[in-house]
Amino acid sequence: MQIKPTDIQLKEWADTHVPPQDFFFLDEVVLEKLKGHLLAVKLYTRKEFFSNSDYNTIQLNNSYMYWALEKGVSSVIVADPLWLNSLPDQIKAKLLECQLHNRKGLIFPEEMFPSINFIPEEHIFHVQNKRYVVIQKALWSSFGEEVRKDVMMNYAQLWDAWQADPLPSNSPTHLKNYANRFSDQHGANCLAAAIYSATGDETVIHTWMKQDQFAEALNKSEYKLTHDGQLAEDIVTWVDEQDVIQHAAFYLGDSLYFNKNGQTCFNPWKIVRDDELEREWGAFNRRVYRR
Repeated sequence: MQIKPTDIQLKEWADTHVPPQDFFFLDEVVLEKLKGHLLAVKLYTRKEFFSNSDYNTIQLNNSYMYWALEKGVSSVIVADPLWLNSLPDQIKAKLLECQLHNRKGLIFPEEMFPSINFIPEEHIFHVQNKRYVVIQKALWSSFGEEVRKDVMMNYAQLWDAWQADPLPSNSPTHLKNYANRFSDQHGANCLAAAIYSATGDETVIHTWMKQDQFAEALNKSEYKLTHDGQLAEDIVTWVDEQDVIQHAAFYLGDSLYFNKNGQTCFNPWKIVRDDELEREWGAFNRRVYRR
């Protein structure tokens, strides 16, 4: 079956995925070119930036995909959205080009847009015969609401194919509220989805659950490691060589799982088959917990 976000969710994504401030991730070369233009911004070293709890949030992490930043990023600028357009054209172009090379988040392929004819040229870059748009807040705000929602709908489908199996009729009833649905906001992860499935605890489902919290919840719910195959209502984990859990899902029986593949709002809670999980996580060791 096909699934998709609601119109309300698309509006929420369009309103929140691009932060109200601009963030620029710089190497030393570009930072040198910006000297004389930094009075109106906040400038941090990379270490200072990620030590600041205001910026180390789940929302910003997913918008800018912190985990994929280039190692050469040495500094970060936090600026009012109007600052970018106050720069000389040549410096502005260099700064935006630097974002293309240094980050993955808020860099949208051309095909995400109904057209790029209305987008200023300095925001458009050619890479290996494809065109990409570097998004900053002022540019995003200049788009109409329907354009922003269309872009988010297209972008979300880069994260998930929007295909799922129906929730089996004999599944725990509390799963009906979330199966094959999207979240309004970033944060909820696979560990939280698995524990919610087992407990029905509504305070869990929207959280970013840590490994130690997951282990504690397993113990509290009397789930124990088993080596005796898989049964319905088991929690299945995929673990790397350092015993770090890379993924978890709730087994429904008949090769079906309640699953969430990531922490973004673009990763839905959905019913998936075992072969899909094997493709995604089969490189890791499978461990099964049962109560």
